Amino acid sequence: MTNEEALKWLDKHIIDNLDVKLIASKAIKKQIPKKPTADYHCSTCEADIIESVNYCWNCGQAIDRDGK
Repeated sequence: MTNEEALKWLDKHIIDNLDVKLIASKAIKKQIPKKPTADYHCSTCEADIIESVNYCWNCGQAIDRDGK
């Protein structure tokens, strides 16, 4: 299941518990890689990105290395 499919599944099946839906949605969205800023900071939390890792050490956001 892709991240996009998981988000659609959440929207369709988790109706009565908004807290669960929001937490799960945030976790899935952090798995979708985002490009770092021009000065190599996380685009989600602005923390410095360490070159040898694919996730932000501070917030867990996946980093898109192909875009840099």
